[in-house]
Amino acid sequence: SGTIPNDIDKLRALFKLQLDFNVFNGTIPSALWNMQQLTSLFLNNNEFQGQISPDISNLTNLVELQLAKNYFDGLLPPFFSYAGKLTGLPAPILAGNNFNCPFPSNKTGSLFGATCKYAVVSTIE
Repeated sequence: SGTIPNDIDKLRALFKLQLDFNVFNGTIPSALWNMQQLTSLFLNNNEFQGQISPDISNLTNLVELQLAKNYFDGLLPPFFSYAGKLTGLPAPILAGNNFNCPFPSNKTGSLFGATCKYAVVSTIE
């Protein structure tokens, strides 16, 4: 249980971060989105909350991502409209959260298992 430390980006040689099926909570620290070397990020089945930062697009080497079954909310960042390079995903990566609609283009919701909890009147470019 607990939160991810704010200085997690000091782990510069880390390529796979697997924290799934714990009781981590709080928001994802901005330092995590600066870990450009990450190829795999598994944060599913925890109690993380808040919005997924647009800075997720900094993870340019990411090929595996699991964020399902948390308490994430808000709009999905544009990253998910071009996240088609993510391969080898074992299950839907966004299911079980509380996202707002609309989703970014390219039918992200159906591709990544996300569903809308709340509809908002705006568009994502």
